[in-house]
Amino acid sequence: MKMTENLFTPELSRVSLELMNPDNGVYETKTYPVTKESVSKVIAQALSIPLTAVDADLCYQSNVQWDSLGHINLMLALEKNFNIKIDQHTVLDLISLETILTHVLKNKKNIEQALCTAPQETANTHPIYRGLNNIYFDESKISYIDAENSKLFYRGYSIVDLVAYASYEEVVYLLIQGELPNPQELHSFQQKIISLRELPDNLLQMVRLLAPTQSLTAVIRTAVSALSEIMADFPVIDQGIAYIAKIPTIMGAYLAYKNNQEFIKPITTLSQVEYLLQMLLGHVPEADVVRAVETNMILQAEHESNASAFAARIAKSTEATLGDALTVAIATFSGMLHGGALTGVLEMLEEISRENNVKTCIQQRIKNKQPIYGFGHRVYRSIDPRSKHLQQNAEYLSAKYRNTKWLDILEEIKIEMRDYMSHGININDDFHACISYLLAGFSKESLVPVFIAARSAGWVAHILEQSSNNILIRPRLKYVGKIQAWPHQN
Repeated sequence: MKMTENLFTPELSRVSLELMNPDNGVYETKTYPVTKESVSKVIAQALSIPLTAVDADLCYQSNVQWDSLGHINLMLALEKNFNIKIDQHTVLDLISLETILTHVLKNKKNIEQALCTAPQETANTHPIYRGLNNIYFDESKISYIDAENSKLFYRGYSIVDLVAYASYEEVVYLLIQGELPNPQELHSFQQKIISLRELPDNLLQMVRLLAPTQSLTAVIRTAVSALSEIMADFPVIDQGIAYIAKIPTIMGAYLAYKNNQEFIKPITTLSQVEYLLQMLLGHVPEADVVRAVETNMILQAEHESNASAFAARIAKSTEATLGDALTVAIATFSGMLHGGALTGVLEMLEEISRENNVKTCIQQRIKNKQPIYGFGHRVYRSIDPRSKHLQQNAEYLSAKYRNTKWLDILEEIKIEMRDYMSHGININDDFHACISYLLAGFSKESLVPVFIAARSAGWVAHILEQSSNNILIRPRLKYVGKIQAWPHQN
């Protein structure tokens, strides 16, 4: 139930509060009724915040004043002013005005448990949310998924408009800086990216040593980790921009060394997408192909609290460096249930192509509980809003290169998956993105790294946002094992 101020008679619910008089800075003791207002005054006083800031949105770690030390100061102030005891377990529960008000009222007048807002949970009654599905762990201004209406926004801008009008650099600037750049800001940003592309010689040597035996994704992860120390003295935003700038260079160096060639230093006049294509293909293709790849990368630059972004935020919440948090994101992204699904799509397509029987292959995969890559999403139950634009790119490039083989297979897969599609297992971004990248000339080994290059912008934005209002992310696991005695006791 919701606590109201008339639960108690004035004479039974009054307390002496020692509060500072804002007019003269002198502490004065006065008698107040135990109300929402009097509790709010103590909270404001203890945290050194305006009384107007004590509202329903205020909670532990929601601002810099209410950090872990501020929280203990608040607990001490509550104990002193309301003459109550707060044990170490209760300290963790008093995280908002409502929970504090409930606790104070309950303790002052020994109200029965039924008057509490919610029953006290025990160790065995905490709800479990496996996979954290639909659990909101924080607030963000970076991206918004409107799953019900199949829409996606970056910083409030629809991906429909971004794909139609923006360059990849504009989207990177938007994600990191929070606003679209004006022409001068965009030019300066592009020049900064260009200036940060080069790799130090010792890192190039490391890539040379790793290239013969390691995958491209593994080398990107390792190189980013090494750069974390090298770039430790950079301003933090410049660090983020530098990683975005350098990832294509790592790719180019890797491919050159793996093929026993010398690596050519970065070309400074290319856009970021042109530069990526130069590093992976050895040339910049026609403008329409560049734009198709660019729109793919815009669509894949950010996607709210996906597994890799969440992992990056967890790492940053411990005050790890930006580079270390980015390393964690790349490692998480490589899994087959995340970015690695791009490789899964291609392997599934190759399997179907060999067997030349879509129906049999899909039914066998379903029977064996193997993933149908390119279908299903944890958030979207209807169509993935990125799929429309990715499909257009795949269709365009298929027609341009007169190769509809992969699209034809997809249409047959959709027929086999129609019952699943009608129940929320719909097409996601992986299938058409995979086709586009293959038609643009990327190898199987490059598929996940291209996605890493695109998504690096979103990861950097999340790491910076986590750092700006940090709280250690530390969920719990419910123990379901046994409590046992040591077997060798006498």
